[in-house]
Amino acid sequence: MHKEMEKVTTNNQRETTKVKNILIVAYMRSGSTFTSKILEHGSNTPAFFSMEPLCQIYRKCHRRKKGVCCPDNTCRGPLNRQEEISFALSVLQSIYACNLTELPYEILRSFHAFPSTGSDYIQSAKCFESKTSKMNVKQDLCLQHLTHLCKASSVIIIKTLRVDIQLAMLLKSYLENLYIIHLVRDPRAILSSRKECNGLTTDPLSVQFEHLCWTMQQNSMDVARFTNNCFTLQYERLAKEPEKVVRNLYKFCELTFTSNTSRWLQQFTNPPMEEAKHHTTRSLVIPSPRNSSHVYQKWRQNVSWREVEIIQRSCDQLLGILGLHVFAGETELRNLSFDVIKN
Repeated sequence: MHKEMEKVTTNNQRETTKVKNILIVAYMRSGSTFTSKILEHGSNTPAFFSMEPLCQIYRKCHRRKKGVCCPDNTCRGPLNRQEEISFALSVLQSIYACNLTELPYEILRSFHAFPSTGSDYIQSAKCFESKTSKMNVKQDLCLQHLTHLCKASSVIIIKTLRVDIQLAMLLKSYLENLYIIHLVRDPRAILSSRKECNGLTTDPLSVQFEHLCWTMQQNSMDVARFTNNCFTLQYERLAKEPEKVVRNLYKFCELTFTSNTSRWLQQFTNPPMEEAKHHTTRSLVIPSPRNSSHVYQKWRQNVSWREVEIIQRSCDQLLGILGLHVFAGETELRNLSFDVIKN
């Protein structure tokens, strides 16, 4: 299946600079945009960030080794060549190599749809906005612009919800300098966030979160097998102790944590009160300065006890793996002095 995959060879300049390739394996509303923002500050040159390049291929589903799995808790075989594992891996490989001209039009559309590197330029030029392929001189110029930004970067970050840890490890066998980050978050907090952005499906809550928690649990088990090759980043711990966690994250990715990084992180996760007030309504995809120590438990005031009960039954094993407290009743749930993190 993977014979068509070939190792990427880059030009001498990029080999000399030792480009760091970072892959964030995440879940919808798990804090992945916040994480990407943090990683972008670990580069001496502007980082190149690609957000959800496989979105147009898998939509709300994602690619696992056993098939294409969807929120209704079902998995199926690929319907076309673009749903094959080899295609997904070749897309990621091409982005890391800055071979953007190799990308199908459907993949290029992600640079218009999401806040990736160059997306402001792409949107103002009205490139890649049509649902059907219409490559022309203008689109070619946009592609040249993206390629230039990519090749000027020493850190290339891809955030995806649509591949699992097993596929990420397969990609690592083809790519040097690939750092895999598995971003996890309390599924009860994910529920609250998905409700805010109408991110839930029409399937029963138990079905949706059995699928989410099973996927996160399987990925966590795979990470445990590849301890030295993957970094587990837990949103709750990142929000509670940002500098400690980010220092460990940077060490894993071989990024430099400087005094400027520390100042930016302090401003971003614990902004002055007046600045924080201006960001009470945040974008669905662009993070803004907020007091992160309060944010990670805010969901406890926004979901019903009935919803929490459903998720705790569907995700009991995962909550144990993540070291999160299972609430015994609504009184305990609403008492924020009782930390959701066990230790």
